[in-house]
Amino acid sequence: MFLASPFLLLWWIHGDYERYVWIISGPYPYDNFGGGPFPLFMYLSLFLIGLSLAAFAVALRVALLRTR
Repeated sequence: MFLASPFLLLWWIHGDYERYVWIISGPYPYDNFGGGPFPLFMYLSLFLIGLSLAAFAVALRVALLRTR
């Protein structure tokens, strides 16, 4: 889910112009989604969390299969 969430968030924010204007005129943190480093940080952090959770799941599966 975390691997797909940056793309879903990007679609949700930039999918429709009226929704985009509504989001960036809202309260914090939505007003920072208009551009700049904040959305990039958000997208990258969600993607990195997803990668680390996937790597942890693979490592846990390998460790459990070795104990059999």
